[in-house]
Amino acid sequence: MSESPLQIDHLTLRLPAGYRARGPAIARRIADQIAATLTEDPLSHAARLERVSIPALMVRTRVSDPVLACQIAAAIVGQLRAHERGDSRTSETTTERQGSRKCST
Repeated sequence: MSESPLQIDHLTLRLPAGYRARGPAIARRIADQIAATLTEDPLSHAARLERVSIPALMVRTRVSDPVLACQIAAAIVGQLRAHERGDSRTSETTTERQGSRKCST
């Protein structure tokens, strides 16, 4: 397949002040992690979504950028999977299951 499994046109992150300078690197890690997850386990069909929102995530103080990116990517993939199932609600179970997948760091 020559087409990328996911195209992200715009990614907005709301991070605490201490993370501001690290935002671009975290965003790249998020995109890389989503791509790795969807390469391993692709979505079953194509879809165009104008917006995917995830609820605020609680993270530990001083969490590393790779861990933070993994948690955010897992939540985004959880929302994509929920949309794929036709479930527009946030799925805690899906997000937790995706979050337990080993991230590529």
